[in-house]
Formats: sequence, structure tokens, C-alpha cells
Amino acid sequence: MGAELSCTSRHCMGQSALLDVHSQRQQKESAETRDIEELRALILGKRPSLAKTTRKGGSALSDHLDAFTLRRFLRAEKGKQRIAKAAEAILGYLEWREREKVDEVFSEKLDPQLDAVLSASYSPRLLNGNDLRLRPIVLTQLGRLDLQALEKQGVSQQMVIRRQVRELERLRRAIEASAYPDQGHLAIFDLQGMTVSRFRYGWGLISEINKIGSTYYPDLMGTICLINAPTAVVWAIGAVKTILHPDTAAKIQTKNGDPTEGLARLMPASLIPPEVKPGSVAAPAS
Repeated sequence: MGAELSCTSRHCMGQSALLDVHSQRQQKESAETRDIEELRALILGKRPSLAKTTRKGGSALSDHLDAFTLRRFLRAEKGKQRIAKAAEAILGYLEWREREKVDEVFSEKLDPQLDAVLSASYSPRLLNGNDLRLRPIVLTQLGRLDLQALEKQGVSQQMVIRRQVRELERLRRAIEASAYPDQGHLAIFDLQGMTVSRFRYGWGLISEINKIGSTYYPDLMGTICLINAPTAVVWAIGAVKTILHPDTAAKIQTKNGDPTEGLARLMPASLIPPEVKPGSVAAPAS
């Protein structure tokens, strides 16, 4: 009888703990929902025209006041003024989209020769499949980026940035459509081929790309995986961390040696691109 009562007691305690966790989760979700509605109201109060559904260039700015977008900007802010700060950040984001004509990035046509040169050097690729946590995966072969060589062939830094914005838009859509969008995505940066001189010459571009991502596409990052880092540029990883948001820097993982084993802990082995293996020939950009 005593043993049965003990088991029953433990069972009740277990159920009580689960109910507490469920209740806390519900309270958190309810508070977040209230914050999102308050944020939306604050934004519309500052810019009433956003309530209209007129579409320009394929999408309305009001499309970016969905719960997922508002939640991302909220999570990027801290402190008691986080809702007000998030409102200013989103208004800045919408103004940037208008100014830079972001909705046109998929329809723009670059000179075929310049496009081929740019794609061979810098072309982040959304893989056809998800990682083990069902997140989208993006592979960027950053080691191939030689900004100085690109400039000599007529490709400007602005063209590289525009390509990055296009891929961020593609990624944003993929994350929104994923099973667990709040988990972000897995970003793999292949540093094979990177040199100290390339890194230093491209530092301004890297900083600008980071600024665009953190300012206009916050909270899309789940895990950052750095692979094939040459010994000579390992110090560069520390330099990059200094310009990242602390929360983003904490998500960085570095895989030394053959990255296949490390990547297999994050994604299905069948999805690991063969070109990331050390010494392999880079695959043509798609």
C-alpha cells in the first residue's frame, strides 16, 4: 500500500510539474501576443497609411506587420522600452524596403557576364532540405569571396550587397514557411580558400552585410557553423564576433578538420554538399 501511495504521489507531482510548465508557457505566449498587438497599434499610430492594403511592386508594406515579423523585432530588443524600440526599428525597416526597392530584387537583371562573375565568387545557397531541427539551411562559401578581384572585373561592392539582400529575402520566406519559424535557420560558412589579405580587403563589405542582417532581418539566425577555417585566418573569427550582436555571436560553432562529421550532427548526411570537404573543387554557384 505504501509503495502504491508513493508511486501515486510521484505521479501526481509529475503531472503537477507538467501543468506548471504548460501554464507558464501559456502565460508567456499570452504576454507575447499582447506585446505584438501593442507594437502593431503603436506602428499604425505613427504611420496610419500602413493599414492600407494597396500593393506596390508585388507586396504591401503592411504585409510586414504580421505576427512573425513583429515577434522577431520584439525579441531583438531588451529592457522596458523594447516595444517602443521595436516600433522604431520596424518603421526604419519599412522605410529601407521602400528606399532600396527590396521587392524588386527577384526581378532585377544584372549583365549576364557580371552575374556569372559574381555568382562564381559570392552566391549564398539555400539547400533543398532542412537540418535535424527542421530549419532551413544556407551554405555560403565565403572563402571564395575575393572583392578586389571582383572589382577588377566590374563587379561593385553594391552589387554584392544587392545579391545578399536577395538571398536574405529568399531565406526570410523559407523560414516563415518552415515548420518551426521561431527556430531560425542553420547558416554554414565555408572559409576554404580565405586568406588574410582577402579578409582585410573585404572587411568593410562583411561589416555592411552584417549590419543589414542584424538591422533589417533580426532573429532569423539559429546556428552559425564555420568550417574549413585556414589557420592563418582563425583570428578573423574573433574579429567577426566583435561586430555581431552578443546573442548572435553565442550561436557560432567552429568545426575543425573534415567538417563532415560535425555537420552530420546538425543536418542529414545526405544534405552535406560534397564541395565543403577540404581540398575539394568548389561547385559552380546555382
